[in-house]
Amino acid sequence: MQLQFNKMFWNLSKSEIDLVNVLINIIKRNDEFDIEHEFNYASPFYLVDTNLHELASSLGYLTLDDKVISDLTKSLDLLSKIQASIYYIAHKDRSLEKSTFVYKYVLTSIDRDLNKRLNIWLDTSIIKVLRENTEQFLKLYTYDRYDLRSKYSIVLYDALSAISKGKQSRVEYSLEEFINLLDFDLEKTENNTWAKINGNILKRVSKEIENKSNMYFRYEKVKNKNVLDESNNMVIRFEVSLAPELEETQTIYTDDELMTRKIAYYIEKDVNEKFKSVSRFGNVDINDVESYKHTVRKNLQINKDEYSAQVKVQEWVNFVKYSSPEDHGLVVLINYTPENDLVTVNNDYKLYDVMKKVELSTSAKDTQIKINAFLNSTDSEYALADTESYMKECSISYTKG
Repeated sequence: MQLQFNKMFWNLSKSEIDLVNVLINIIKRNDEFDIEHEFNYASPFYLVDTNLHELASSLGYLTLDDKVISDLTKSLDLLSKIQASIYYIAHKDRSLEKSTFVYKYVLTSIDRDLNKRLNIWLDTSIIKVLRENTEQFLKLYTYDRYDLRSKYSIVLYDALSAISKGKQSRVEYSLEEFINLLDFDLEKTENNTWAKINGNILKRVSKEIENKSNMYFRYEKVKNKNVLDESNNMVIRFEVSLAPELEETQTIYTDDELMTRKIAYYIEKDVNEKFKSVSRFGNVDINDVESYKHTVRKNLQINKDEYSAQVKVQEWVNFVKYSSPEDHGLVVLINYTPENDLVTVNNDYKLYDVMKKVELSTSAKDTQIKINAFLNSTDSEYALADTESYMKECSISYTKG
């Protein structure tokens, strides 16, 4: 019988959890783009081919400077070192798998490819757990917020918070039930008596949970007079209540949440470019730089729909660029119309006929609509077209394998 996921222990900080959250979203999106192929869980590793701009924008950064790159690589390094312990169970059979999320990553900076390209090999077993058990993100964020590191603290917090749900509650476990709750590990527990459980586990765990988390509970050993068997004549009674969370517990990121961040990143890029332009040529006397940028930013935010389309077009372009890591060239729609054979996306996010050198759309929104219509048409085809010379006006669509 196939083993089923039981528990995961993974001591990550919020920065690393956020990055894992973003990478799972990228995998989900790539699956939606690549509708012809199912995710291959039989392979031990999954290659995410992306770039630092996408990671930075998804994580809420507004620019990609040296500090941001350092933050991202530090988180990737930690995800390649901190092991997750995953427990599986089927009836009485149990198994443990230990793995790091990031097997390895390679960052390449190519002058022609303006995106700082990033290849990340991820562990598929962890991907499977997180995609099929999305509540794990809520748990990981909660453990980090309250700094719960003991396995027994985590198990007991989960069990009691599920019962309490914010209200004062009482729950009783027989000694056997409580041992079964804690006995997720592969080694046979030696804590098989009240004295050992109380001395080795409960005293320490109760202190950690109550001092660090939003949970209050007290416990006591209670005689159960209705039970005749002397070995089972007691229960452990817990009185539990949960204080409100100090901040909202995060779950798996939604596309809308990440889109808001990405739009802000794209807008900030244009704000900085506009500032560089006016300051370079001295056309405007800017005494208050932040005030100027604020005004420009507010004006650009009116066009959120256009920026959203830019993000979506760029994500599809990147998917095609990176689907064949060894290839290079321009992303093109093949036989777009009888009159337009090879059509790409230029730096203004407009469709661009490679041969005739003319634009075929009026905006990113128009480009997105036309690309979607083409992809949904019969026998639509796209590829990387090898080019003799680099087309600077189409750099967002160019990649070097």
